Amino acid sequence: MNLQIVIDAVLDRIKIDTTLYATGAWTAALPGGITAILGPQSASPSFPYGVINATWGEDNGAFEAVGAAFTVTITVVDKRENATDKLLTISNRLMGDSMKQATRLPSYGLHRWTPTLTTDATLNPLGVVADGCLYANLGGTGPEAQGTDHISQDFVFEGRLSAPLNP
Repeated sequence: MNLQIVIDAVLDRIKIDTTLYATGAWTAALPGGITAILGPQSASPSFPYGVINATWGEDNGAFEAVGAAFTVTITVVDKRENATDKLLTISNRLMGDSMKQATRLPSYGLHRWTPTLTTDATLNPLGVVADGCLYANLGGTGPEAQGTDHISQDFVFEGRLSAPLNP
């Protein structure tokens, strides 16, 4: 399974939130943007910025389908001097508003959102679909742990991928 399609779907979802991304550019709330961990990284990024990574757990195949759990981690890094002003906004936008909605489906954010993965046969040859995305946990480190004047916050979301064996 190609996890880049999960990363792309998450980035697309984040970019529809005009608090974080508007008119083709990252906003003042997240001027450094979010890039994939394997993508190009700036030598002198704007703060705060984010890095996204995805992993999957053990494949749970069966006779009718294959599937696996996936984890998406978005690490947001900011300068200590900025306190948590922007991190709070970013946290609220990544988490989303699902719990405020009668349907519990978010109008923005990742908690309780169902990723729409590409159907391009080159990028997604198995026809993998995502069953949903749920907030899993929040972590981070302070400047003392990093040996810098930066703080980081990890936003972790989990979901499930599946693909039929006989599409």
